[in-house]
Amino acid sequence: MPLPHSLLKIDLHMLACLEALIAERSVTRAAERMEISQPAMSTVLGRLREALRDPLLVRTARGMVPTPRGEELAGVVRFHLRGLTAELMESEPFDPTTARASVSIATTDFTGVLLLPRVLARLRQEAPGIRIHVRLPDPNHIREWLEEGECDIAIGLFPDLAEGLRVSELFEDPLSCIVSRTHPTIRGTLSLAQYMECSHIVFGSPFAPISTVDQAIDRALSALGLVRKVSVQLASILLPPHVAAQTDLIATTPTRLAKYFSNILPVRVFDPPFEIPDLRFSLVWHERTHRMGPHHFVRSLVRDIATSPGEILQTVP
Repeated sequence: MPLPHSLLKIDLHMLACLEALIAERSVTRAAERMEISQPAMSTVLGRLREALRDPLLVRTARGMVPTPRGEELAGVVRFHLRGLTAELMESEPFDPTTARASVSIATTDFTGVLLLPRVLARLRQEAPGIRIHVRLPDPNHIREWLEEGECDIAIGLFPDLAEGLRVSELFEDPLSCIVSRTHPTIRGTLSLAQYMECSHIVFGSPFAPISTVDQAIDRALSALGLVRKVSVQLASILLPPHVAAQTDLIATTPTRLAKYFSNILPVRVFDPPFEIPDLRFSLVWHERTHRMGPHHFVRSLVRDIATSPGEILQTVP
C-alpha cells in the first residue's frame, strides 16, 4: 500500500525531532538535544504538524504538553528508532574518540556520588562525544524504562530485575549506623537496645518513599520481632548523615557513604547491632542496547571503575 503523499515528506531526522520534542516538551530543549538551532526545530515542528495533521504539542499554563496523538506517535517512533539505531551501529566499528551518542543512566544518589564523577571524567578523556543523561530510577517501572528506551542503563539495588534483563554485579557494601559525636546516650558502642530506643531517619525518592535499603533494614528487624521508631523521612540518601550529625537521631546507610561522611561531619559510625545481608549493587541493561558501541563502552567504564580497587576503595575518596 503506497504511503499518503503527506507522509512522504517525513524523513528519519524529522522523526527523531518528533521524539525529542515530545520528550523535552520544549522546542528549545529539543533543539539542544538534536544539536540544531531553535528556528530549525520550529520549522521541523511546523512540517510535522502539517504532515501528520495534528498540533502534536500545544501551549498551556503549565507549558508545552503533547496531544494524545503526539504522545502515541512519539512512543512508536522511540521504539523503532532505538531498534534501527541498534542495527545500524552494530554494523559500524566503534571508535570512542570520534563517536557521538547519548546514553541515559538511571541511578540512585548513592551510586551516582560513588561512580559518576569518575565515569564522566574518564568519558571526557576517552569518549568526549558521548553525552550522558542521568535520572533517578523508579523501582516500579525500571524494567519498562529499559525495555522502551526511557533509560539505557540502571545502576543500584535491583533484586527482582534479573529475568529478561542483563545484569552485572558491581560491588557489595554492608550497612553502618551513624550518630552524632555528641549523642547523649551512644558513645563507644551501639547495642540493639540503644538502636531500638533511638528515633530513626529513613530516606526514599519521589518514586519510592521507602528506599530499598530501609526495606531491607525493616525486614531484618521484623525477623527479630522489632519495629523502628521513624521520626524523619528524607528524599535523598545523602541527607541523613547531615541530620544525624546535628540531632539525637540515628541513620543507617551503606558503609562507604557512612565512612565518607565521618571524614567531613561530626559523627560516629557503628556496625549494625543485628544481622543484615550486605547490599548488592548491580548494573542492569536490556538486550536492545547490548551490542551498541557507545552503550557497551559506558557499561564497561562503569564496571571497570566500580570493581577496581584503585578507583573505588572502601570509602568514597
